Amino acid sequence: MNGKIKFYILTSSKLECIDTALNIIPKRDAVVVINSLYYPYVEEAKKYCQSKEVEYYVTESDGTPATGKNSVLKLFLESDNDYMVHVDGDDLITPHGYRLYKAMA
Repeated sequence: MNGKIKFYILTSSKLECIDTALNIIPKRDAVVVINSLYYPYVEEAKKYCQSKEVEYYVTESDGTPATGKNSVLKLFLESDNDYMVHVDGDDLITPHGYRLYKAMA
């Protein structure tokens, strides 16, 4: 039996990073975590996720990378997912990497 895996995409400033990730990761497997102090970006990212019908969360930011990463971990622990892949906004997941993670789960 395969475990349930989600790819948590952490973003704080660049919509194109979300778009790049979602070109590889199907929206059914993606969770976007918006963690930014820049309110206009938060609103833009929310609208983007809504338009793509992607699950997303806005988490409280204090401007440090640790807070964003910890918010991803907290969301995962509160979910019913068995596995997660943390994708920072500047990370690149290849199609092979996506398939490999899915197969491992």
